[in-house]
Amino acid sequence: MSRLFQLRQLKSNLARITVGDMVIITSYDTPVAITAPDGERYQTDREFSQATSRHIKAAGYADASKRPHEDLMRFIDLYISAGSVK
Repeated sequence: MSRLFQLRQLKSNLARITVGDMVIITSYDTPVAITAPDGERYQTDREFSQATSRHIKAAGYADASKRPHEDLMRFIDLYISAGSVK
């Protein structure tokens, strides 16, 4: 049986959530970067704090394309609500 989602704490206030074929990086419980099911990697363009910027870098997303934060949130919502999680 495969898992629908997996949560891994990477460091204090930094986590990786795998939902189906999507990876979501959270900093202080806020999604700040994703790996889409097609393998494309994105980070938020919003500057939350220096700590969150360090979290994005520590998670390996410093070189990911920047996208508006609202677009990341919409993409996550659409992926989950569309039943794409297997």
